[in-house]
Amino acid sequence: MDKEDRITADLKYHYCSMAVFKSIIENKELWLCNARHSSDSYELQYIIHIAKKMKENREISPEQYNEIDKFYKDLQGYITCFSKKANLLSQWRGYADDGKGFSVGFYWDLMRDGDYLRLLEDSQMYFEPVKYIDKNLDVIKNFIKGFDEKNGLWGHWNKMVYWLEQYTWKADFFKEEDEVRLIYIPTKNKGYKIDSEILSKMEFRQTQGKISPFFRLKFKTERISRIIIGPKNNITVDEVKLFLMASGFDETSIDIEKSKIPYC
Repeated sequence: MDKEDRITADLKYHYCSMAVFKSIIENKELWLCNARHSSDSYELQYIIHIAKKMKENREISPEQYNEIDKFYKDLQGYITCFSKKANLLSQWRGYADDGKGFSVGFYWDLMRDGDYLRLLEDSQMYFEPVKYIDKNLDVIKNFIKGFDEKNGLWGHWNKMVYWLEQYTWKADFFKEEDEVRLIYIPTKNKGYKIDSEILSKMEFRQTQGKISPFFRLKFKTERISRIIIGPKNNITVDEVKLFLMASGFDETSIDIEKSKIPYC
């Protein structure tokens, strides 16, 4: 695929600080971080909070709630986040060092190719859009009511679908973000021990006063098709091109531009 086709393709944008951008480009990798230690950790507990209220209102039994609570406590997922929007002020503020960072456009179809699926064995990886839930919680309540307390399975959903849904629901307040998540759900037997050319074995970092697990996910240089320099970032387009070239990218195949959002 040539430059023009990739630039106009369905890109997903990863907003990041300059330090993270430098690491992504130099190492050609993204980090899949433990969802419970992320800034969206409350959102990832959305189902369990609603289930607790349903138990208090006697919409589900205490036994049902206990099964759901146990299942959630055993849940371990690792994510990295993207937006469908390339140049959004709230994303610059929240995820790109207050506009001093970058928005990196990854090509959608390449993120779903067979390289990732082959390494997973019985683990699971998904690239899924976030579902924004408004004040009408019927969707989630019906989902919770489908839980079968006898065997811990959903009546019309399997466990893996539940795991996935847990990581793709978010309050409607955040709808502007238009978020997409790359989600890795490892199995206890094999998923934590994979160490391939694409996915590292589990590593640990210190963050937010915790020792938090994460995985390194390698990508090919052609996955990046567009880079937007933040509105408060003083680096020039030519400097970014030089950095890309020195890091092994074909800088001529990547569209690089400065955000024109008026922000100071």
